[in-house]
Amino acid sequence: MIVPAFNSAATLHDTLASAAAQSYRTLEIIVIDDGSVDATARIAAEFCAGHPHARLISQSNQGVAAARNRGIAEAMGEFVAPLDADDLWHPDKIARQVAAAGPGDAFVYCWSRDIDAQGLVWRDGPRRHHEGQVFLRMLAENFIGNGSVLLVRRAAAQAVGGYDGTLRARGRAGCEDILFQLRLAGHGPAALAAGYLVGYRKWDGAMSNDEGAMVRSWRAARRKLPLTGRATRRADRWGTARRRLHFAEGLAWRGMWLAAIPPAAAALASDPQRGLTEIGRLLARRNERSLPQPLPVPFETLDPDQCWSAPRASCARLDLLEQGRNDRLARDEAAISP
Repeated sequence: MIVPAFNSAATLHDTLASAAAQSYRTLEIIVIDDGSVDATARIAAEFCAGHPHARLISQSNQGVAAARNRGIAEAMGEFVAPLDADDLWHPDKIARQVAAAGPGDAFVYCWSRDIDAQGLVWRDGPRRHHEGQVFLRMLAENFIGNGSVLLVRRAAAQAVGGYDGTLRARGRAGCEDILFQLRLAGHGPAALAAGYLVGYRKWDGAMSNDEGAMVRSWRAARRKLPLTGRATRRADRWGTARRRLHFAEGLAWRGMWLAAIPPAAAALASDPQRGLTEIGRLLARRNERSLPQPLPVPFETLDPDQCWSAPRASCARLDLLEQGRNDRLARDEAAISP
């Protein structure tokens, strides 16, 4: 496993403890201190001193993509698993993913729960069941969700060139994960280890919460993908519209209605069917925040095979649209697979 860490002193201890608690015992732990100026290096060094299969590598600050690539280059196992320095793993995460990995699979993913700064769960993430050739479905929707859910065959990671560090160099950081995942999906099949095996920490002010920055990063990332062929262009159009609508929705939830109009209009222009249907979804979600929710609990206390949060309000028309599109994309992928 590879833990890139930059100024992560507040969460690194708990993250590394969740890695050390894995039931899969032959686990190499590589911590990359990416030029931290807080206590990150000290915490990592103390942890590595007490774990014979853990080691710390220090480098000047080069960004998360370069840190992960350093870890991939240093790793010795057949698989690598990135773990962000503020996320948590369920003890059976790696064991279940190794068991799910087929001989030709490029990567295995799982589901995640959103956790807060104290490591308490406040929402379950999506439960997607996409397997096999998934490039088009991933292009239409980032169903992976975050970088800590992956188990990647190391040869596949090297074959696609690892994580792309040029986005950061161009001031467009943020979509390194999805770009890497799409390249992996283009290289080989995906498998699912069904279960909520990752606690994904959502910080106020985090890059992933800045929809505008993520949209700009995605524009830069998609230029690096081979978006040729009718089916691929259709998936790209659907995915781009989805991202624009997500951006507009985030602005609207914060009361920035005028700012939400341009991305919403752009989404409607490129995908009017989804755009109009999203209005129904938003109306269905008006009362979602008032749904009764259980009190937040520590991630590690929950059964990974059970849902925790109340289901989100749904829109039947949108559900049918999603199912139809996923079926269409699966057929397209089957038709173009070698």
